[in-house]
Amino acid sequence: MMKKVMVILGATALLASCNQGGVNKNAKLKTDLDSVSYAYGIFLVGQFKNLEQHMKKDLDLEFNREVFIRGVYDGVDSSNLLIKEKEVGKILDSYFRKKQSEVLNKKKEDGKKFLEENKKKEGVVTTESGLQYQVIKKGKGKNAQKGQIAVLNYTGTLINGKKFDSSLDKGRKPLEVAVAEGHVIKGWDEALQLMNVGTKLKLFIPSELAYGDRARGADIPAGSVLIFDVELLELKNAKK
Repeated sequence: MMKKVMVILGATALLASCNQGGVNKNAKLKTDLDSVSYAYGIFLVGQFKNLEQHMKKDLDLEFNREVFIRGVYDGVDSSNLLIKEKEVGKILDSYFRKKQSEVLNKKKEDGKKFLEENKKKEGVVTTESGLQYQVIKKGKGKNAQKGQIAVLNYTGTLINGKKFDSSLDKGRKPLEVAVAEGHVIKGWDEALQLMNVGTKLKLFIPSELAYGDRARGADIPAGSVLIFDVELLELKNAKK
């Protein structure tokens, strides 16, 4: 986040500098460098828009456009700054860390409430670790053993129902993973040892048994409870 912010500030300062000198709306793209310069301007504006969207969506924040624009122009002139340049990085870093912490704590609290209610539902089993599961279909094959290769179909969602991954998507194949070898999240390692071939479970995995306080790409926010529909299709012996 901090890196993004600094890139955008540099970009907007550059744009403001151009604006102070006036914009030639009749400018033509005569050389390769002209095209690169124009494309870079579009790119920087796109970065700014992406940052605004991220702030609104993930941090529930919106720029105060009036003071933002003043900050851009003052940053170009540097003679009448309301905040010392050496303090800019500290202010941004402190503020965004605080907001991200608030969002993380809210996400974890929402997850905790969800799991508390979920464990009361009929058929939901809660293990000692906090993993919750529900048997959708009981298989009749062999039990998964540590070190074997499990062949699985799965779909993962967040507690709001948003899908973030699935082996059932077009072009995908069943996942193959070693049982209880630490190659997947802890919740999966535990759940696979509860399954036999043909079993289908619905897993409700607390964040501490998933990715903890780390985000996983853009689709899995930090502190998320993960829900998986998992079906064990086959067991293979690991190759020596």
